[in-house]
Amino acid sequence: MTAALAICQLLQQNWSLQSPATSDIYWADTKVEAMDWTKVGKNFVIACYSPSGPVQAVPLSREAWQKTEQIMVDILAKVTGTVDDACTLRETMRNEVYRITHLVELSTPGYPDVHVQREAYKTESSELARLVIQVSLISFDIKS
Repeated sequence: MTAALAICQLLQQNWSLQSPATSDIYWADTKVEAMDWTKVGKNFVIACYSPSGPVQAVPLSREAWQKTEQIMVDILAKVTGTVDDACTLRETMRNEVYRITHLVELSTPGYPDVHVQREAYKTESSELARLVIQVSLISFDIKS
């Protein structure tokens, strides 16, 4: 399973918000797919994808490497009322992503450490409110 798919599944399985509920969100696999509102058919999108150069490997010894994978969690809320309303919903979704990431940070299968690295991009326009959160997943590759 890819790191992006793992994060997407964890978010969907642990999502506790009623507005927007999991079924109100379009879960996308790519940044391009997330931005195509004509195909989405929903007012909320969360896309989990790998940026370019997503993996860093650090040798710990001849037999072991620590891998850090970066995943972008792109949150989009379509403006259907006011921009402020869309921003409020985006921030609610942001807080839920943080809550879930903290909940699973030490118990994600295959990744002993999962944490929010930073918020990479945040914007509001007359069409959408958007936030991109960078999540780091750490794993170990041991050769015997």
